[in-house]
Amino acid sequence: MIVKMKKMTLLIYHSSKDAFLADLQNLGVVHLETNRSASSDKIVRCKDFINRLGNSYKILKPYEDLKTDFNPGYSINDSVEILLEKVERDKGIYDNALSERETLKKDLSQAIPFGTFIKESVSKLNEIGVHFKVFSATKSAYAKIQHTNIVCEEIYTDKSTVYYAVFFKNGEILPELPGIEEKLPKLNITELQEKITEFDIVIKECEEKFIFCARFISLIEQKVKEEYNNLHYAFADASLSPEVDGKVFIINGFIPNKIEKQVDLFLKSQDCAYIIEDPKPDDNVPIRLKNNSFAKLFEPIGQLFSLPDYGELDTVPFFAPFFALFFGLCLGDIGYGFIILVLVVIGLFTVKNKGIKKILYLGLVLGLFTVLGGFILNTFFGNAIVEKTAYGNVETKIGVFDSLKNLVTFSDPNDRKGPMIFAILLGIIQVLLGQTLNAYNRVKNLGIQGIFQPIGTGMILIGSVMMIMIWMYKPSPEHSLTNFLVGPIPIGDMLASVGDPYKVGSYIALSGIGLILLFNSIGSGSFFLRPLKGLWELYNVFTGLLGDILSYIRIFALGLAGGLLGAAFNGIALSLKELPGGIFFMILIMVLGHTLNFLLASLGAFVHPLRLTFVEFYKAVGFTGGGKPYTPFTNKTVEK
Repeated sequence: MIVKMKKMTLLIYHSSKDAFLADLQNLGVVHLETNRSASSDKIVRCKDFINRLGNSYKILKPYEDLKTDFNPGYSINDSVEILLEKVERDKGIYDNALSERETLKKDLSQAIPFGTFIKESVSKLNEIGVHFKVFSATKSAYAKIQHTNIVCEEIYTDKSTVYYAVFFKNGEILPELPGIEEKLPKLNITELQEKITEFDIVIKECEEKFIFCARFISLIEQKVKEEYNNLHYAFADASLSPEVDGKVFIINGFIPNKIEKQVDLFLKSQDCAYIIEDPKPDDNVPIRLKNNSFAKLFEPIGQLFSLPDYGELDTVPFFAPFFALFFGLCLGDIGYGFIILVLVVIGLFTVKNKGIKKILYLGLVLGLFTVLGGFILNTFFGNAIVEKTAYGNVETKIGVFDSLKNLVTFSDPNDRKGPMIFAILLGIIQVLLGQTLNAYNRVKNLGIQGIFQPIGTGMILIGSVMMIMIWMYKPSPEHSLTNFLVGPIPIGDMLASVGDPYKVGSYIALSGIGLILLFNSIGSGSFFLRPLKGLWELYNVFTGLLGDILSYIRIFALGLAGGLLGAAFNGIALSLKELPGGIFFMILIMVLGHTLNFLLASLGAFVHPLRLTFVEFYKAVGFTGGGKPYTPFTNKTVEK
């Protein structure tokens, strides 16, 4: 449900502007219409300081739980600014030391073939007229020059490569030698290792300083809140519209209806003038959602697309049960549902973050619906729970579920048609619900005439489905309509209850066509031109509905694919059971196979219901979206 809002227009005297904004921020309930693109020196300073605080927080956070007796000589009693300066300085030293150490490690790997040579020895050789060059070549190439008059010495061998030195006197011309000439490194191995050790010490000292400073991380968190308060204040200040030669400032805001009296009392105590009224249709009213505990879990999913417009219905309570059911059917395995439940329960006992806990509660719901989906689709880790015998009886294949076997909807594992029709029926129900919500929205915004187009679309869908079902089932005296079941749903009895389903369906569909021809384009154009425009509307309705309804087959397809893949892993694993060490490989393949299947199926089970919600359902609802969240101008450091 979208919380009803009141619009406020505030007129603030210039002499009391700063005090009024501070009091309004402490009140913390008014959503101000601020210009987020506004700029001022204070806004720039706040943003820069928040970035610095955030960077220091990221640096220190990994060290928060570490302890050290190291004392870097800091006295953190001055200010958070000084703490930031020290952290930033040490971070620069730390990053430079890391970079230099990595460079030295690369140099070390390249210097290994040259060993611990001494530069002075090389210079002495040059002084007496002896020089040398180092080459790297393959072993076979080096073997060819060993039997020549060339003075050479192998100094290092690495797999198939030989590093060798060739010695020659002044004026001696060397022949062309095999391999690549290598340059003598500036430092030898010992010198490089000593340098690396020096930087290791610098890195360790910096980390000790970070551990010491991390004990003050709560101060940084507090300062971040203060600076965000200052930033919000600066935006509010910069968004004030000056009037009467700058003596009066005007700004608009919104408050929930239920706190109107509280805000009214506050404003009466302030040096300001104000108007509180209902929002106008063209006002960009902020959105605050208020739902029950179940629907509230699905609000983050709805916000992945957009918040609703203030003039719309909140769709979350309506898509939430469908999303959970679709997720359960797409994953569709009792065993996988139990895995989700176990992981969620562990998370609830170990995770402290409130935001993550909300997600875990959503996972709890989805896990329960996955168990339900497993019962509907007759699957437990890829195995059938029950199976229909040749005599029509239902036998339990997994004994632990014997008392629950009546909950299994599709007892025949080979039944593909039933689950597919079941998925389509769920889609029809959701699309019809969407058209009903669309009718409500249109009546609210366009008047009573707005109800007829979505009702007409729903009637076309209902009538067409009735006719298609009769055409598919082809009832006869030997093939009674009452035998038409989809799982436990007596579709045939429902159809038979209306008399001649085909004829009734055609009447309903034709009536829907008539409503669309006469009541499209409400509020624009001539009534007499509507039938012509309605032909285009009908084309869109028929092609759109067909595509939308068929999209729900993905629920059946994903559930089927996950079940078949799980069964395939079971078959491969069991085929290894009798081999030597077969038990080990059987367990290994089952664990790895079902882990892979679970991860892939979970991803699909989340993404595809998301698509069905945001495309098929939202299109039926006529969802516009684009709402901005209700974010009150508040002081986060003040206890409310």
